[in-house]
Amino acid sequence: MERELKLRIRAEDLEKLRHAPLLAQSERAAGTPTLLTSTYFDTPELAIHWCGASLRVRCIGDERLQTLKLEGSARAGLFDRDEFELPVDSDTPDLKLLQDQIPADTDCGRLIGDQSTAARLKPVFVTRINRSVIPLRLPSGDELEVALDEGTVDADAGSVQIAAVELELKQGHAESLYGVALELLETVPLRIDHLSKADLGYELLVAAHSDAIKAQPVHLGRRDSLEDAFCSIARNCLDQIHANERGVVSGHDPSCVHQMRVGLRRLRSALDLFAKVIPAYPGLDEELRWIASELGAARDWEVLAGSTLQQAATGRNADEIIPVQQACEQIAVSNRQRAAPRSSRFAIPSSYCRSRCG
Repeated sequence: MERELKLRIRAEDLEKLRHAPLLAQSERAAGTPTLLTSTYFDTPELAIHWCGASLRVRCIGDERLQTLKLEGSARAGLFDRDEFELPVDSDTPDLKLLQDQIPADTDCGRLIGDQSTAARLKPVFVTRINRSVIPLRLPSGDELEVALDEGTVDADAGSVQIAAVELELKQGHAESLYGVALELLETVPLRIDHLSKADLGYELLVAAHSDAIKAQPVHLGRRDSLEDAFCSIARNCLDQIHANERGVVSGHDPSCVHQMRVGLRRLRSALDLFAKVIPAYPGLDEELRWIASELGAARDWEVLAGSTLQQAATGRNADEIIPVQQACEQIAVSNRQRAAPRSSRFAIPSSYCRSRCG
């Protein structure tokens, strides 16, 4: 079982992070990065991807490691999923090594057990990552690894630059990952990342757009404590906020801005509701208001470019409205590109809330 917290960082901040006080006190500070070249394999129709898994062979010097990762949860930004890693003798996967480990009655198990699958596998994309690994042992006794990554995801359809930090729990409680993330945030801006390197690679292949995500129902138990109830509600709000983040940045669906603002309003209401028993840190509400105002400018122009001008054109010459509508749409795009999710300031209240509710 793999448990890790993924964080995005600017490439220019990686060197500064290497000298962060928390990492500098490690018994083994970051040395020369190791090149990790990982080739991901799938069938022509991406059957492995569509059954919620990824399959790679990683090259580390003369060593070859085959890894199958199954779809798990990414609750509160924490990846929690099954991982099967085995050495192999070649640069291509050996599915026979996995057949005894994956339940045969699952979609992935049936795919791995099908003899024709191996013959149809082909490389679909490659990641080339320079990685520095720093082991940490916390005063609590929890043990984790901090990986500093810089490199690319390359496919025939294009390439994506990566600069990231991965915190992997080796022993202890998942909450310690958030504590380390907050401490590292004191040195450089960091943002929770909801996509793995495999996700980025498949995005290049599939070119899927990010749809607007509405809030999911909140389920509370009769015996839940106040803290349990608060965490369930706050996590639900944060899930809605972060699920719309990529859609806000990409701009494929203007409704993502609206749904992200809805999530922010719901979170502020939750903080108000529990303020007397679980007070937020000073200034958090101000930060949430700032995020909402950043998104508000984009949303106002999107509404003007859409429904408002369409209503104004009723009974008039529609051609006269088109240049105005196009100008408003361009302003909306510019505002969206400057919106909060692209800002390092966005990471601070987001990471704080995640640490309280992880």
